[in-house]
Amino acid sequence: MKTESILAQIWGQMLELRPAGEGSPLTEVLGALLKVPVVALVSDSEVFEPVAMKECDDLLPGATLGDVLHEELGLFIEPGAVVVLEPRNGRGAAMVSGHDLGRSLGRILVDLAESELRALKKESRPRVSAAHHRLSHRLTARPVTPEGFGLEAGPFAESRAVPTVN
Repeated sequence: MKTESILAQIWGQMLELRPAGEGSPLTEVLGALLKVPVVALVSDSEVFEPVAMKECDDLLPGATLGDVLHEELGLFIEPGAVVVLEPRNGRGAAMVSGHDLGRSLGRILVDLAESELRALKKESRPRVSAAHHRLSHRLTARPVTPEGFGLEAGPFAESRAVPTVN
């Protein structure tokens, strides 16, 4: 489901928090597998596959899913939580097959892992570039001598010194 569709459902008042005692098999399994809280929302929109997003995922530039749900629906989503969107007419535990549950669960877990990987790459890119810049600056800004690396030249280095001609 695209972010535009999620925004349309939020602004169209099609989403609501799933009541506490009515957990679906999907949200219960996700809750058991993940270390973060899982929040289940049900939708009155057309049929779609269940989808999960992290609370910190951007729906709009500078507006996370948690921010938009808080502003538009008055829901407080705990930081770091995973939000699961499911159709209201989803099948209960007695009607869901293990194959369908496994397929949905696998797709959601892969999507969450890819999202986390993209975030880690985005975070680490400036650090690597900065470290590379500092290292290249150190190597080019100073003469390549033991002193340039903070080392002391020992007696062996002094005995091998090339005499300079004036």
